[in-house]
Amino acid sequence: MAKDMLKPAEQLEGLLLKNRWEVVKKLPKPPNLSGGNFSIPYEVKDIETGQSAFLKALDYSGALQSRDPARELQAMTEAYNFERDLLMSCRTGHMDRVVTSLDDGSVSLGDGLGINVVQFIVFELANGNIRSLVKQDQQFDTALSLRALHNIATGLSQLHSQKIAHQDLKPSNISQTRSQA
Repeated sequence: MAKDMLKPAEQLEGLLLKNRWEVVKKLPKPPNLSGGNFSIPYEVKDIETGQSAFLKALDYSGALQSRDPARELQAMTEAYNFERDLLMSCRTGHMDRVVTSLDDGSVSLGDGLGINVVQFIVFELANGNIRSLVKQDQQFDTALSLRALHNIATGLSQLHSQKIAHQDLKPSNISQTRSQA
């Protein structure tokens, strides 16, 4: 597909964002995805440190196709601002069991006609979520399960100590690596 036919949020590969993040590649959306319906995932690299990270690019195209684009755009923008502010609160709260953002911002594409601004949030790159770890083992591991529950409870406790309710606890929001398990 020609680049000019892509949605703005699908045109970030190869760009340098905020003079720091090189957009390496668009990531495929995994099957059975729960969430991420209004964003495009990318792998990015910090050009100073070489650190790989995950970029979530807000995709306004669905809102523009709705019956009430103005309200849909407002809802998406409010959700983005809420998530960005919440992540900043988590970062400044030094939460070690909660994924916080590394950066956020926006990039302008094209000639300025239509909505060609893409807002994004950069996160630490996870190895996967709890589902992938459980599928690898193909058996119930009591110690692994208890460590995962401990980490989940600790993360929720950290959020609650800052008066934050998660409201979206699900397997795809629980990153897990064997070293953390």
